[in-house]
Amino acid sequence: MAVPSGWDAGAVSISTHSMTKDDEELRAQMRGNRLADLNTVSSTMQPSLFSESSAVPIFKDFIRTFVTPNNVYIYREQLMHNVALQKYVLEVDTKDLMAFDDDLTNFLLQ
Repeated sequence: MAVPSGWDAGAVSISTHSMTKDDEELRAQMRGNRLADLNTVSSTMQPSLFSESSAVPIFKDFIRTFVTPNNVYIYREQLMHNVALQKYVLEVDTKDLMAFDDDLTNFLLQ
């Protein structure tokens, strides 16, 4: 795996101060860390269960961690390049996002 470079070479941090306990549990469920009882929570999360506050941290995680087969952090690199040009846009391939989290993709596309 490639070593992070540039703006987050030392560390990657995320603020969860605005997340409620329910948002934290939902995020954990969507990322595969089941905190809730599996008998009461479906392992397939429905897009309607997302909220903006629960989707944003997962999308940020996608931007930070998605790596191509060539070990390139394409979205981090694109973000750094665009910000340097004062271009505040990030183009994401929906196939990449779908591979990361298909429920998140469906939520964001609705």
